[in-house]
Amino acid sequence: MASLLELVQDAITPDIARKVSGLVGETPAATESALRRAAPAVLAGVVDLASTTAGAERVRSLVTEGGWGADVLGTLGSRLAGGSGTGNFLSSGARLVSSLFGTRADGITDLLATGSSVQRGSASTILSLAAPTVMSVIGSQVASRGLSTSGLSTMLASERTSLLGALPAGITSLLGLQEVGRAPVDVPDPMADVRTRGVSAARKRFDPKPAAAAAPSPFSRWWPALLVGLAAVAMLFLLTRGRPADVASTRTDVPSASPRQMADLALPDGTRVSVSQGGSVHQLSTYLAGPMADLPKRFVFDDLHFESGSTRLTPDGRQTVDSLLGVLKAYPAVEAVLEGHTDATGDAAANKALSRQRAGAVNQILTAGGIAADRLKAEGHGQERPLAENTTETGRARNRRLELVVVRR
Repeated sequence: MASLLELVQDAITPDIARKVSGLVGETPAATESALRRAAPAVLAGVVDLASTTAGAERVRSLVTEGGWGADVLGTLGSRLAGGSGTGNFLSSGARLVSSLFGTRADGITDLLATGSSVQRGSASTILSLAAPTVMSVIGSQVASRGLSTSGLSTMLASERTSLLGALPAGITSLLGLQEVGRAPVDVPDPMADVRTRGVSAARKRFDPKPAAAAAPSPFSRWWPALLVGLAAVAMLFLLTRGRPADVASTRTDVPSASPRQMADLALPDGTRVSVSQGGSVHQLSTYLAGPMADLPKRFVFDDLHFESGSTRLTPDGRQTVDSLLGVLKAYPAVEAVLEGHTDATGDAAANKALSRQRAGAVNQILTAGGIAADRLKAEGHGQERPLAENTTETGRARNRRLELVVVRR
């Protein structure tokens, strides 16, 4: 009988990999590599969660509440065809990733991106697509075998050894799982010397304190803690002094990353634009210059940022929009939707309004620059379609974004 991992990998057909490639803007080969790395990572997260009775009940609840099963697997291709259906599928996947990994999701995303040579945003999307695929395979097995919570736990536990051996480098230690084939730690036997050489020899082996050592004074025991406490108070004062109120859902947040190299693009209309190598505009230009592909096609503009609580672009964000303007001018048949997104901090209605206003602000710049108004549409989805969990600052920063969806070319 095929293992769960084999069933998951079988579900990732070349057609599925091609559709995901179109969604994330990566090559089919890199996309499939990332998918086949993400699948065992997600499955390992499920196995780890189900290692306790409460965790197994949680997994079963996730499967039941999400409706994950054979029906999803049978319609996986249509769920990746773009539009609101794909957006909802991605949102459900992002919630699964958050439930399974919590704060470890960012580290797993980084490892997937590095190991598969895809952009970090692409790796996050791929992880969010792999999660419902894995859960649907598990759900289909639960239904076909009539498994109880105990049966589900037993099934997942039986996968552990073979699964850990298939995990990408770094995932095992990140999840805190026991490495396959690791030699047991040599723990000294406290009775060995007692049995062979007597009590005095055993005492020497396990008692590191010299017999003649002087007892420490009371002051020597508490003064280091006092110094640490005073330092912490001073640091807290310096950090909070004059600190402005935090507006998480609207704050400008440029993820920390090494600066990208610049690329000089020659466009079909004879103009040239300078863009970040591998950045969103570069990906868009490469896509438009290539052969026709399935539509819609989504690009996450992770290098386009706004000033705190406003629709004003940062200098880097304005440079990205200017480059985007040049690319859209060079491809006059392209029609697209600009989508604004926020994190889940603050009022949902206010977040949605801000996301719509920011998408509209970029729309206005592009139309003022010469792009026909009927080629663009601006929408705001607020916190409804997260790419990452909202429990970490890194995750919230990734959720505050603008996306461009090509609907015609």
